[in-house]
Amino acid sequence: MRFIPRVRHVEDDLAVEAVTDEQELVMEYRDETNRPWWKFFDEYEYRQNKYEKSGHKWFKWFDERDSKEDKKLILKLDLLLTCYSLAVYWVKYLDQTNVNNAYVSGMREDLGFKGNDLVNVQAMYLVGAVVFQLPFMFMLPKVPLNIVIPVMDLCWGLMTLLCCKIHSVAALKVIRFFVGVFESGFVPTAYFLMGSWYKPSEVARRAGFFYMGQFLGLLSSGLLASAALDLHGVGGFEGWRWVFIVDAIATLPLAVLGFFVIPGTPDKCVSLFLSDDEIRRCRLRMKPYANEATTREKKPFFSLALWKPLVTTWRMPLLVLVACIFFNNNSGNSGSFILWLKSLTDSEGNQRFTNQKVNQLSSVAPGLGFVYVYAASLFADMFKCRWGAIAITQTLNFIGCVILAVWDVPEAAKWFAFCLQYTSWSMSPSFFGWVSDIMRHDPQAYAIVIVAMNMMGQSTSAWVSVLVFPTKESPRFTKGFATCAACAFGCIVGGIAVLYFYKRDEKRICHKNGIILVGSTVEYIEAEKEEFPEKEGIETDIKLLRPLLTHRFLSYTIAEAYSAKPRPPHQQSKPPAGENRPPTGEDAFFHVSLSKTDSPESYTYSSAAFGVADGVGGWAEMGVNSSDFSYYLCHESSQLAVQKAQEASDKPLATAVSPKKLLIDAYDKIVCEKTVKAGGSTACIGVAGQDGQVAVANLGDSGFMVFRNGKLAGGSKAQTHAFNTPYQLAIIPEELKRSDERQGLRHIEDTPGMADQFSFTAEPGDVIVLATDGLTDNMSAQDTLKIVNETMLEHGSWIQDAKEGIKSSGEHKGAMDLARRIVRKAKALSTNKQHLSPFAKEVQQVMKVHYMGGKPDDITVLVVIVNE
Repeated sequence: MRFIPRVRHVEDDLAVEAVTDEQELVMEYRDETNRPWWKFFDEYEYRQNKYEKSGHKWFKWFDERDSKEDKKLILKLDLLLTCYSLAVYWVKYLDQTNVNNAYVSGMREDLGFKGNDLVNVQAMYLVGAVVFQLPFMFMLPKVPLNIVIPVMDLCWGLMTLLCCKIHSVAALKVIRFFVGVFESGFVPTAYFLMGSWYKPSEVARRAGFFYMGQFLGLLSSGLLASAALDLHGVGGFEGWRWVFIVDAIATLPLAVLGFFVIPGTPDKCVSLFLSDDEIRRCRLRMKPYANEATTREKKPFFSLALWKPLVTTWRMPLLVLVACIFFNNNSGNSGSFILWLKSLTDSEGNQRFTNQKVNQLSSVAPGLGFVYVYAASLFADMFKCRWGAIAITQTLNFIGCVILAVWDVPEAAKWFAFCLQYTSWSMSPSFFGWVSDIMRHDPQAYAIVIVAMNMMGQSTSAWVSVLVFPTKESPRFTKGFATCAACAFGCIVGGIAVLYFYKRDEKRICHKNGIILVGSTVEYIEAEKEEFPEKEGIETDIKLLRPLLTHRFLSYTIAEAYSAKPRPPHQQSKPPAGENRPPTGEDAFFHVSLSKTDSPESYTYSSAAFGVADGVGGWAEMGVNSSDFSYYLCHESSQLAVQKAQEASDKPLATAVSPKKLLIDAYDKIVCEKTVKAGGSTACIGVAGQDGQVAVANLGDSGFMVFRNGKLAGGSKAQTHAFNTPYQLAIIPEELKRSDERQGLRHIEDTPGMADQFSFTAEPGDVIVLATDGLTDNMSAQDTLKIVNETMLEHGSWIQDAKEGIKSSGEHKGAMDLARRIVRKAKALSTNKQHLSPFAKEVQQVMKVHYMGGKPDDITVLVVIVNE
């Protein structure tokens, strides 16, 4: 087996990845105040913003923003994956439908078919295909697909070849069962691979092209069968036996080719035709779509954590239900068209068409299906409307099935109805491409769902076809055609149901798609740690559910207050000569305008960056100034914020200045320029724009809270490794690391990328409080809320309404007074030994001891009041 390509170990290029990460998503701010009702049917309303849509034209194979390298890579993937999948799907359908062609070409008489033998043979194939799809739920993300699939293809080709040697219906049933077994993994694997290599916007066209293989198989099956009949008697084989031989000859070489063509996945690539740089580029292209196994740790297959979200949410139950309906909406597999052609007689009662002519004419319907599937895929891509492609194709299918169910119609009407027969399957690329998009955030769950859809769909068709398409009723399958009509209607209803739930979920995460909604009551989904790579910060939209005001310009009044805890002389931090630092102890803060029009003397900004940092005090014991790191982190963050805002003045502030990126760049600059030799800090940094969009990044146990109309509206949670051990940025000298390693010690050295990032839309009268843990260790959020309410009401910034409760007055004052009151209260509680502080509660819970009192510490608070 040395000739088979092996997994290539290609390390990601960190420099290239860093450049890619800097490409921030351009945001669209969308007013939903008077959203028209018909927008419900706009499938991509929350999936793509206008900037993303402008980069894709339906009549172009590539996106407008694809580079030359991307286009070259995509073409390679199209040749390796899409074209090969089309070819294998073609022979799959040759091998699946050749029984019908052989049946009308002499096999029925030679083997002595009786009653429902034909439909039972077809059912045996489906049983094999269904049962052996089950292992692929577990295997898909794990096994070497470039070996498993070609080996199975070789086996199905050999099984097809064996069909030429059978002499009984029973033997044919056994062989057809194994043909189904060895074909079972191909379709879910093909969709899985496309979802791994192509972006969601690229899948529909490729899936449509791939699905043409099915109709190409149906189309050429009759023509090849007709040609094979000319070989009757050659080698001692009847013409119908040559049908199986010819199909096997087409299958086996493609199976061998699969060892070299199937590329694996970007994470475990085996392709001989992709360079290392192209593999890296593939990984980077797919990174934002979380479609590859590298983006998350796989859960155990039989774990509750994997299966509970699948079975308790709408995705798996509804998608599998629609798949079951879809697999039973087509009468083509029953052979109804070819059996009807064979039943036609001339005026003298003789068979109207010869067997060769019957096989040739049977290619008409699948030939039109070839057109239908491409037209449906083109429609879905052109209008960004996959549900529409499903609805249109199934409406046509419904019309055709109703005509055939009635049956007593002119022959021309039957021709018309049979010609619509394959509109049923033409929804497949749109539907399965949609599933890939729906499940894009979890490849492991996607593998399970796609296999379940195929398995359950085919399992229902195995017994439904026996019930409603009994061979003895041919060619008039009244029950069969009526069932297909009902399933066509069910597909339409199912498509609309999927659209509803899909749009509901996309609306909740639309901020990740570059869309910020204004004038909406959308309840954003809060991200959970397990949805993101280990040791990376989460990104969360705070649940502020009140309808938002529109067409306004906001400003921000910012005030600070601080109090340093007493320290012995040897631990007191002294800034370098020439630096005028406020006496904040080991804490630091900043707030700076990001607009050229703001007055430098004013503390009211039309757009601003602001933040606090809490230096790690333990460094003082080692002779290090513990305040240096936090001070320079804030200093560099403020300068970088101004610089980035000036460089990208044509972009929305939320796009140009990301607080998490500020934290990363500020830390990198301190490390690279060696501004600080040693030290550490937690940090909380925010950016606010005049459009009301606020983003905050928090690392460690500093944090922020948002207060609106007398209530706590949201905030951050402390990031900790253990009790009293927060996440923290650090610079640790190499000699100290080596010394500690010899003693079995380890310093905490977290990265800025581990910060949580939050975003929300501010409203006039909102109060945003950023603080170091000197506040949160000593005062609960409710304690802080009480002071906020009292102060804002006293200054008239909030008013008490008998009906509406506390609300904004329109005059927003008192920022400095509020900051000072919060700090004074926290300071008093920190020294109160009878106070049951948040810190005391945590000590009691973790240490299992009775402890009362606060925690003396540096306290720094920034208060941001939002003005209209």
